[in-house]
Amino acid sequence: MNNYIHLEELDLKANYADLEKELENLSKKECLRIEIDKGLENSLKELEDLMEKLPEQQTQTLFEQYTKNAMDAVTGHFGLASTILNAKDGGNVTTLHNFEKGIVATEEDLQKLTKYQQGYKRDSNYDKIKDNIRDNSPKIVRSEYTGEEMKKGAGKNKAQLDHVISLKEIDRDPNMHLFLDDAIRAEIANHPDNLKWLDASANASKGDRDLMEWGKEIDPKTGKTNFEKYGIDEKKLKKFTIQPNQT
Repeated sequence: MNNYIHLEELDLKANYADLEKELENLSKKECLRIEIDKGLENSLKELEDLMEKLPEQQTQTLFEQYTKNAMDAVTGHFGLASTILNAKDGGNVTTLHNFEKGIVATEEDLQKLTKYQQGYKRDSNYDKIKDNIRDNSPKIVRSEYTGEEMKKGAGKNKAQLDHVISLKEIDRDPNMHLFLDDAIRAEIANHPDNLKWLDASANASKGDRDLMEWGKEIDPKTGKTNFEKYGIDEKKLKKFTIQPNQT
């Protein structure tokens, strides 16, 4: 009888140990699920923020392409959930969160990451599209920043095409590198809704900086904001820019 009880106790201890191990494994999986959900939530939020920055009248083709790429990534999270839970490396889907940390799951995404980490380099494709738009525009153009008509060209009182969302802002956005290829990024950057005629001097001063940040900077020589200095009407900007309280 005593031997029987002793064996039963051993079985209970063994079962308890197995149960404890199983609970530990379940806990690890639950933690991983939470991490995956957070990564997906962050990716979706970043995607929403980026879509808000795109011009309101974006073409259907670009929108569909962007949506397809983004949804493919999102679908991957759900379709491979079980694989991810059982893989030490997080599965074969690259989340935006991991991409920003320098972690990728595929060779294709590694190439995207390498290019992203190289830093901003002006892509010649951007200029080709913009130059084509400029060359096919009339000699006299109207600045949507000021409402004034000017001759296009370089120099004082001449107009140049300005990227509302600068090339650098687009190029340094991790969303753009993970979800879109070079050609689509160039099309977005040089979409007519993102190209506006601006005084050449103002365009040179603005450079690759954020429009609103640059516009509200105080010019040390005049004591005026750049918007005031170059006669830019902030009310007109609301038609084609994202204001701070909208992001």
